[in-house]
Amino acid sequence: MLVQLSCRSFRNLEELQWQPPAGCHLLIGPNGAGKTSLLEAIYLLATTRSFRSPRLAECGRQSFSKIELHYRPSIRCDPTGAAVLAQIEAVADRERQQRRPLLGPHRDEVELRWAGQPLRRTASAGERKAAGMILTAARGRVLEVSGKRPIYLLDDVDSELDEQRRAAASRLFSNARQVFLASSRPELWRQEKGVNRWLVERGALRPGQGRQ
Repeated sequence: MLVQLSCRSFRNLEELQWQPPAGCHLLIGPNGAGKTSLLEAIYLLATTRSFRSPRLAECGRQSFSKIELHYRPSIRCDPTGAAVLAQIEAVADRERQQRRPLLGPHRDEVELRWAGQPLRRTASAGERKAAGMILTAARGRVLEVSGKRPIYLLDDVDSELDEQRRAAASRLFSNARQVFLASSRPELWRQEKGVNRWLVERGALRPGQGRQ
């Protein structure tokens, strides 16, 4: 049983002295408020490990000022035709053995960093979800500039998001030609305008309450 939890400069938590009694404890708050950080602090106290980061130093309080995008191409050489071709040919045998491509744009890596730290380790689940939707919308904008009209498929779009961030995320796709959203929380969408509603039950699709 957790008798006392003391936190200082841990993630985004304020200095804390907490003596929770026995029983069930429900943590309620918006995305980024510190709910996951509090669970992480309890887990770290019990196991000396974090479930969000392999390095404990990353659990310290950070000054989150901006998000940076880091791009790491799988082909790391002078970006000329001959140099790129040479790298591709150098791994051709390994690709045939493994029966999968090892180089190319589909193998490039994009990493978001927040105050110099990987976003996947420092942000809450809701913040990571929101960042992913922002990237999806941005990619769609790039396609639209090239003359294409993307179709967006967003599964569990409202998971991990509070109402304010869910509404903000939805606005990212307000001008899209076609969007397909999946949700298990219909109560969050009752006031949403311009949405065709469909019900999926036991594999069957039928109209919902229509378009608002």
